[in-house]
Amino acid sequence: MRVLFSLLALSALLPSLISAHEQTASAVLLQSEYETKSEWVDGSGSSSSSGGQVLIETYLGETEVGKLYNYDLPRDEDGKSNSNFWYFPAHVVEKSDGSLVLADREGIEKRIDQWLVQRKWPRKLCGRWSHGGGFPYKVDCDPDSILRQIAELDLRFPKLVEGQTFEHPLGKEPAVLRPSEDSENSLKAVFELSTDAARKDEVEQALILAEMLDEDLTREQAEAEALETSYNGSITVEFVLDEAGKVISKTEYASFTVSTPNDGSKKKEARTRVFRTPFDPMTGGLLQSPT
Repeated sequence: MRVLFSLLALSALLPSLISAHEQTASAVLLQSEYETKSEWVDGSGSSSSSGGQVLIETYLGETEVGKLYNYDLPRDEDGKSNSNFWYFPAHVVEKSDGSLVLADREGIEKRIDQWLVQRKWPRKLCGRWSHGGGFPYKVDCDPDSILRQIAELDLRFPKLVEGQTFEHPLGKEPAVLRPSEDSENSLKAVFELSTDAARKDEVEQALILAEMLDEDLTREQAEAEALETSYNGSITVEFVLDEAGKVISKTEYASFTVSTPNDGSKKKEARTRVFRTPFDPMTGGLLQSPT
């Protein structure tokens, strides 16, 4: 309860805290980039995609409840970003145990209400998937989605060392971190792809697609179809460390074959890289080349 009261007090003090630290704030670009490729084994077709995400993490200083950060998207001279969603900017506190909490949850909830009103969407649409502008999107009304987005780009891992076991959500079992032969100051782990985990992911994607296309598909039907799909492949995760042992980049390589009785086999490859680059919030310039 004390933490809750402290966060409520902190939200009221945010404007003065930001003003006091804006001249000395230190910032980092949190970036991700991905590439995917898929092709039928019989050569009948192929597809590919690529993209990425950028967040600016600005450290504002210490508070009673932890370290205060601001997360925001890159913006133009008029202060506009390329996003039509409500997520950022957001002030977040890193508590002493390393967990992240929203510093102004009430303010975020008001922003979500305004976002729904602007689009003339009733609250009953919250949680639904749709598509527009060439990409799928979720009518997301959950303030904690901000924390989940930050987590996808967060490289604040506990200290990693050779011989340590590491888990992956799509890995069949934990893998051991070994030195990478491809670059210095790096560790990697190789995982066998878990068929069960891959099928669960397939079920969720099928349900989302059905919802977007307004098709009738039950979870039981999606699970039955997934049972007919087989997976064979691996995932490699590589971490690059700085001299202090902190992770400054993480790259995942996935290569696997998906086979179904009716459609045949498809070879899929994916590469996702997340990395941090020091950034000058006053000039907008990088302080070093991306790693």
